[in-house]
Amino acid sequence: MRRARQGSELQLWKQNIVKRKLIGVPIVMIYMNLLLILWPQSYDGATMLNLLTVLLFSVFIGGDVLLRPLWVGEEKDQFRRSTIVILLLFLAVPFLLHLPYIEYQAVLQQFIPSSTALVVGVIGNLVLMCGGVLMVWSRILLGPSDTPMIVIRNHHQLVTHGAYRHIRHPLYMGYILLLFGYAFAFDSLLCSSLITVLMLSLAKSRMDLEEKLLLASLGRSMVTT
Repeated sequence: MRRARQGSELQLWKQNIVKRKLIGVPIVMIYMNLLLILWPQSYDGATMLNLLTVLLFSVFIGGDVLLRPLWVGEEKDQFRRSTIVILLLFLAVPFLLHLPYIEYQAVLQQFIPSSTALVVGVIGNLVLMCGGVLMVWSRILLGPSDTPMIVIRNHHQLVTHGAYRHIRHPLYMGYILLLFGYAFAFDSLLCSSLITVLMLSLAKSRMDLEEKLLLASLGRSMVTT
């Protein structure tokens, strides 16, 4: 009976990935780059490296959406306020992603030599890629245990292999590196700092909520891993 239920959850998880392929990924990628699509003049002066940064970021976020589950089951989100904050941030994404480029074009370009900007851009893209790979890998490792909200599923199992063996919260670390690398690739100083502080505070809040729920549900099995 237990195996049948786990098999049913796995099948639903796979079906949701297909739905994301057909619907979610194109919508999210278009929405993220809405300013670039509707107002391409806003990126006048952008280099090929800048466009590569936008492309890499879009690809990794698309991969995250592809793997992120739609189905939660009958469980309800026990920490709705945190979920609402994330949804509000997502709505602001097209504007937030444009801020590092505006900062560089309006202020930093006058003070940073082009050779330095190139080196910083390459480093930023490398950090972005490391964060993106860690984020997507973490999603894959979570598999059917992944949920779009902070809930505990029936027969929930703690993931302790792969990246989760060495990093307590690799998914959130991946997000932080991805966003910091994106802003840093545009030679941004202010936006890089603000994004890092914002993501660290948001991730810390969600990590505390998740661990509180996991300890209450899994108890000793979590403490001893």
